Amino acid sequence: MTFEQRISQAAAVPCLSMAQYRRIFLSLAVRSHSSSNAGELAKLVRDDCVAGGTPAPRAKISLVVRGLKIAGNPLDGQSPATTLAAVWVKHVQESCHSAGVVLEERETKELQQWVSGGLWGSGPAKKLAIA
Repeated sequence: MTFEQRISQAAAVPCLSMAQYRRIFLSLAVRSHSSSNAGELAKLVRDDCVAGGTPAPRAKISLVVRGLKIAGNPLDGQSPATTLAAVWVKHVQESCHSAGVVLEERETKELQQWVSGGLWGSGPAKKLAIA
């Protein structure tokens, strides 16, 4: 079982690739201006993922949207992709802790990079684009 599969299974985190997570956060940063409806937002993001060559299942995108809202981000179009990724990382780390998953320092860094889509510690979000 891979690291991603282990975390996904233990903490109920979507087992998406780093590229899929990145595309999701980049799209959410733009699309959250368009809709506050979680279902519609997930559909728009899914369409962006497909158009960008990194398709992701709508149900898994919905889990990310729900997790961001649970973590306190209103998805109101005000947060850049890097902020959304950071909120998601914190949510996933808390989910791991709640599930009793103990991560070594190396694994924590791997988790941060994976579920942030590589945006963890990135520069200003204005340098990032969907395309």
